[in-house]
Amino acid sequence: MSEPTKKPIYISSSPSGEDLFEGKSHEKISNTIFELIKNKALPNNVIGIEGKWGSGKSNVVSILNNKFGEIKSDYFFFTYDAWGHQEDLTRRTFLEELITSLKFEKKFKGSVDWTNELNKLLAKKSTKNTTKFPKIKFYWILIMASILLFSFFNVLYDDFLLKNDLFPKHTLPNLKLFLSKYLLPIIVFVWGLIELRKEYKAFDKKDQTKDYDYKERLKRLLYIFSGSDLESEELEHTLENEPTVKSFKEYFENITSDLKSDGLVIVFDNMDRLTKSDKVLSLWSSIHTFFAEEKVDNVWVIIPYDKGHLAKHFDDDNHNKVDNFIGKTFSTIFRISPPVLSDWKKFFELKFKEAFDDIINDNDIELISSLYELITDVNNKRPRDIITFINNLVSLYLQHNSTIDIKYLALFLLRKKEILENPLISIANKHFLKEESHMFRNEAELEENLAAIVYNVDKEKSSEVLLTNNIDDIFLKANIEALKEVKKHSEFKVYFANTVNKSNFSNSRPENTAKIFDEVKDVISAQALKSYWERFANNLDRRPKEEFIELLEWHKSIIKNTSRKTSKSLADKIVYNSKSEFEKSSNSSKYYSTLHDLLVFLNNENKKLKPLIEKVRFTPKDFVHYIDDMSNVFKEGECTFDDLKIFTDSDELNKYFIDHENGFVEELHKFVHVIRYLKTNAKSYKFKNIQDKVDSELNSIAYTDAKKISKLIEINKVLNEKASLKLIPEAIGTNYLNHHGTNTDEPFIDIISNQIAHLMTVAPRSTVLTNELNKLDNARKIAEVIQYYISYGDLLKVVIEKGRNYPLVDEIIKILTTDYFGFTQSLNSKWVFENLDKIRTKFFEENFTLFLTQFDRWDDKFDIKDIPEVFELRQDILKETFDNNNHEFSSIKLIHSQILSEFREASKEDWLNNFNTESNFNFAFIGLVNSNLLDKKITKSKDFMEAYDEYLTSIAKNEESIPANEEFWNNLLNANYLDKRKLNRIYDDLLDLLIDYPELNVEQIKFFALGIFEFSAIPPTKADSVCRKIILHLNDDDKIFYQILEAHGEKIIQIINSSQGRYNQDLSEMFGQKLDDESIDKALIESIFDKTKLEIPIKDSQDNGEVTTS
Repeated sequence: MSEPTKKPIYISSSPSGEDLFEGKSHEKISNTIFELIKNKALPNNVIGIEGKWGSGKSNVVSILNNKFGEIKSDYFFFTYDAWGHQEDLTRRTFLEELITSLKFEKKFKGSVDWTNELNKLLAKKSTKNTTKFPKIKFYWILIMASILLFSFFNVLYDDFLLKNDLFPKHTLPNLKLFLSKYLLPIIVFVWGLIELRKEYKAFDKKDQTKDYDYKERLKRLLYIFSGSDLESEELEHTLENEPTVKSFKEYFENITSDLKSDGLVIVFDNMDRLTKSDKVLSLWSSIHTFFAEEKVDNVWVIIPYDKGHLAKHFDDDNHNKVDNFIGKTFSTIFRISPPVLSDWKKFFELKFKEAFDDIINDNDIELISSLYELITDVNNKRPRDIITFINNLVSLYLQHNSTIDIKYLALFLLRKKEILENPLISIANKHFLKEESHMFRNEAELEENLAAIVYNVDKEKSSEVLLTNNIDDIFLKANIEALKEVKKHSEFKVYFANTVNKSNFSNSRPENTAKIFDEVKDVISAQALKSYWERFANNLDRRPKEEFIELLEWHKSIIKNTSRKTSKSLADKIVYNSKSEFEKSSNSSKYYSTLHDLLVFLNNENKKLKPLIEKVRFTPKDFVHYIDDMSNVFKEGECTFDDLKIFTDSDELNKYFIDHENGFVEELHKFVHVIRYLKTNAKSYKFKNIQDKVDSELNSIAYTDAKKISKLIEINKVLNEKASLKLIPEAIGTNYLNHHGTNTDEPFIDIISNQIAHLMTVAPRSTVLTNELNKLDNARKIAEVIQYYISYGDLLKVVIEKGRNYPLVDEIIKILTTDYFGFTQSLNSKWVFENLDKIRTKFFEENFTLFLTQFDRWDDKFDIKDIPEVFELRQDILKETFDNNNHEFSSIKLIHSQILSEFREASKEDWLNNFNTESNFNFAFIGLVNSNLLDKKITKSKDFMEAYDEYLTSIAKNEESIPANEEFWNNLLNANYLDKRKLNRIYDDLLDLLIDYPELNVEQIKFFALGIFEFSAIPPTKADSVCRKIILHLNDDDKIFYQILEAHGEKIIQIINSSQGRYNQDLSEMFGQKLDDESIDKALIESIFDKTKLEIPIKDSQDNGEVTTS
């Protein structure tokens, strides 16, 4: 781009001597001071001008100077820059500057030779005291000392040692001579030569001596012999005189008296810019002393100052002190007031056009002016600040050759501090924009221009430079906070992709790269981000293997965000390197922790991959600590014991505990939870040797060692899980109880349980045990552990077979019937079947179903062989089986099944032999029928029906007595247990037999009546016989009479009507009597009279109640 033909210029910040503000406040102050000086109206001629830095104080002085230049009077203005002289702020310097200025302007009358006076003033008067300390070389001290020592020992040897033989036993005179005379001087002399050589070598280390040849070096080393000192140290004290107060006043009076001017105006400028408080206070004190305390004719002092900055050099907390100090110094003070807003705006535009002329149009000037007003503090606006801003704007404009819109240059200058603090973040998030944000709507353009300004590049490359450099820096330093802001940049995605695709990630820590990728996932597409992760993962081969020994957070991020193949490759790498490290260091904890964390992470992230894990063998010690550490965190679906493939030799593990230096019991008890875990989760580990050792310890243990017994019992429980333990010898248990008494601390409960188990073979031999057996206090505690020592079934036998009737044992049995405490209970079902009645009587009199319910848990193990000959069981047992509450239990059903099986096999003779007997066969038969449990096929079988026929026939013939349980036999007829086809014949035969039998009794009639009326055909030829032998005898039993009448009323009517009527009167009387019986339905009787030839008898009152038929 070609340079513009017209360029802006820099404007001066020096006082112009012109009041450019409409209010003309500077002009007004200058006029006032001018009049005061001209009229000599001030008490001490010291004037103060108060105002902020850059507010125009110097401009007021310049205007004042111009005013005196416009009149005929000759006033000389001398400005003393305190800031410029702060390193040499003395009275002499002030006089020097003043005299030089007055001489240069030729303001002296000439009566004094001021050149000579100035030389006298500047001449230094000093006193110099110098003390010299010559330095002697150390090696010369040693060499000289060796010579002196030789002389000393020579005299000592000749005068003393030679005459007095101190070592008579030693006969070597030369050795004595050497040791006594020469040894120490030689040692010191050699030491001096060594130091001399060091000094010679030191010449090479100094720039000014390293080029000396050996001759020059030797000369300098040997200077001591020439009497010359090469080096010396001097201590110098110098005193310079400063003019005293008296001499200063004399000088100053001489100056003022020799002036040709009407007056001297001294301006002490920039006092408020001094940084050192002592300088400020010193200068102010001098001004006060020489000018404020007494008035100097025709000399006026003007001091511009900023009260706020000046106050910092006084006591900050005491504002009165500053006011008093100022008040005592000045005759009067003028304050520079800030211009109004319109004045500022016009001043800004005036200065802007002075710099840029017409290069910038009015609209842009207006925008920049508004921008300046918005951003700068209205209370701190000063003309100098505006001028400085415009000059800086000129610099940027020229630097960028007008390629950047000036509003962005202005914004940069006004917000430079915020932007440059962190350019990338500032430009990306634009937090520096405040009230002016509405002026910069185009964010992309704003970013581009600011980046170009910051990095001094063309706008086309600004974003690239800004983002590329900073993205590289972010990768290097992992500045995530910066990244959070940078990613908001409109071009971030493009340059981030360029950086990633060019990178092999060697300059960035992998954990930093992972954090960066996680941070940008909200601005980068998922597909692009996945490709970045893949690229990152594929460059991991360059990383040292030490970074893959443990599972790190950045590993997790890669696995989570890459393909299954890439994830598995990294997982395999971690496993392999972790295993290699374990093989070198034997750090088992680090190895298994890494694998566990890896597998848990993979499963929780639903990564369906299995890293390649090889079997790793641990030493027994490491293996024990591995299980101790990890058993509680293994979890199905995350990581299990089998997943890690860590193992140890089972026999070595046994040996490790048995031979442990801490003692077998102590160490094994400490890690008994490890054994418990392996017993549950790793069935391949066997602990036979440990078990044998435990059994051996328990068989010989001292009954007094309660703690050891307790630990062995706990270990034994773990080894056997919930299986029975080998009992502790009864004698040890007895002695333990006798020794420890009723102390219920461990292992008291286990010892009691052990002793209860011994009740199978021996009665209690300890009063403590006997007392405990008769109490229920610890029943539940004992029940929880007793199955380690004796099974549930054997406990039943202890009471029922062994007769050990103790409340505690009974209570334990009841508890164990419903609570198993995790044990697999065992009992002999055959024995239970044989003792069901005793079990009920002894333990479950009120709730036998509770036991049957638990007994049925073994139903899958029930076998018909478990039941002895069913009819050999006690009737009390059979009776229990026919209880309606027990029918549904499998155990009871099994007994019933066995009975039914026997019945199915029974012959006619078996039935005949057992009918109406007290045999178990008949008892069971009756019980099944009454319980409606008998298979009706049995009673309808040929054998049963023949036996039934024969049995009833024998009753009809009075060969068998009538059964007492008539209802049972009637129930067989009514409940359809018998074959009806055969019943018709049987009862026809029975009817013939009964009719023909001369000695038929009423009981027989009652027993057979229901069957005869139900199943016999009763032809008309037999009607009269039936009426005579059967119907008329029904009157003897109202129950049978009503039952038959209700069920077979129509058949009776038919029989009566079929008869020849021989017995009608008897029948009428019988039925007539029943009309008065309230227990019989009269309608049934009346129906008989209505449907037969029978007539209702009429009572004859004259015949005393006798009745006659009508």
